[in-house]
Amino acid sequence: MALELAERGATVDLLERSHRLLQGASRHCEGKIHLGYVYSADQSLQTAQLMATGAAVFMPSIRRWIGASAESLTMSTPFRYAIHRNSLHSADELEPVYQAISRVVNVAFDEGEVSPGISSGHLRRLEPGDDWPYGADIVRAFETGETALDPAGLADAVERSVLDHPAIDTICDATVTAVDPRHQALTWQVPGDVTERRARYDHVVNCSWDGLPKLDATAGLRPARPWSFRMKYFVRLPSRYAPLPTPSSTFVLGPFGDVVDFGDAGRYLSWYPAGRLGFTTDLEPPDWKVELSRAHSVETAGHIADGLSSVLPAVARMRSLVTNHGVVRGGVIFAHGDTDLSDAETELHQRHSIGLTSIGRYHSVNTGKLTMAPYFARQVAETLCVPT
Repeated sequence: MALELAERGATVDLLERSHRLLQGASRHCEGKIHLGYVYSADQSLQTAQLMATGAAVFMPSIRRWIGASAESLTMSTPFRYAIHRNSLHSADELEPVYQAISRVVNVAFDEGEVSPGISSGHLRRLEPGDDWPYGADIVRAFETGETALDPAGLADAVERSVLDHPAIDTICDATVTAVDPRHQALTWQVPGDVTERRARYDHVVNCSWDGLPKLDATAGLRPARPWSFRMKYFVRLPSRYAPLPTPSSTFVLGPFGDVVDFGDAGRYLSWYPAGRLGFTTDLEPPDWKVELSRAHSVETAGHIADGLSSVLPAVARMRSLVTNHGVVRGGVIFAHGDTDLSDAETELHQRHSIGLTSIGRYHSVNTGKLTMAPYFARQVAETLCVPT
C-alpha cells in the first residue's frame, strides 16, 4: 500500500508494530500466487475470479516496486493439486471445477498484464503410474500453472524498497492503539515512551492484518460476518537436507497440507492438523509466537512429517532430516468464517468477500491472501484519488 501510494506521488507514514517490516504472515507462509484452485469449494467461481485477477497484476507490480531485485526472487516448481480420499468434495466433483477455474485464469491473464513464471490456466490430469509420487490416500492429481515465490526473499526485497523510498517515513516499534475517522487521526505508542503519540492525516489506511478488526472497532467499524484467527506453523527444510523429490503439491479438499519445492532455497512443508496450533474468534488474537521452543519445534516438525507421510511417502523417508534440520515458523491467518476447515460449509473455503472498506477517509483493507496485496494497493490508490 505504501509503495503504490508513494509511487503515485503521495507522502506516506508507515507505522509498523514490529522492529522490522514484514516479519509476520507475509514472510511466514508458502508464498503461493493463488489462481483460485485451493478455493474449489466456492463453485460460484467468485473466489477464483478474484484470485486470478490479483495474480495477473502481482508480478508486474512487484517488478515495478523492487526493480532489478525481482530477477533474484526464487520461484517454486508448479503446483499439483492432489485430491485426498477424505476430501470434502470428490475427485469427480472437483475436476469440472478445476477446468472452469482454468478458463477463468486464462481470461484474467488475457485481459491483464504479462506475468512471466506463471503458466496461466495450464491444467493437466495426472494418472497413477511409475512416477506417481503420492501415497494410497491420494486418488487423483492435477498439474497446474500455479507457482509460489520464496516469501522470505520477497519480504526482504519489498522491505528494502520501502526503507529506501524518499516519500515513505517508516516508524517501527509503533503499536497503533486507536483510530479517529472523524479527524483522520492515529494514536500510537512506542516502547519506553509513556506518552502516546497522535497525528492527523489526509487519509488513514489500516492494513494491519491480525490487528485489523481491533483497530477497525476503535473507528466504529466491525466485520459484517463472523471471523477467526488461526496460527499455522510449517517447516522450512534446507535443500541439502531434502534429497528426495517432493513435487510442489497442495492436498485437498479440507484440513490437509502443502509441500513447496523452492529448489536451492529448500522446501516448505505443512500439515494442517499438526501445524494449526491456535484458533480464536476474539476481536484480537493472542500473542502467538512466530517461533516455538526447540522442543516444541522438534515435536511439531515430527507431527507435520508424519501427516505428510501418508500422502507423500518421500517425506516419511526424510523424517529424521525434517525433525533435526527443519526450521519451524508460523504465521497468523485472518479470515471470515468461525469454524475450521473440516466444516464443508465454513466461509474459510472462499475469499471473495475481502478487500477495501471505507468510512470517509478511513480505509480498512483485508487483503485475504498475499496474492491480492498489489491488486488492493491499486484499488486503495484509486479510491484515495492519487493519480498514476
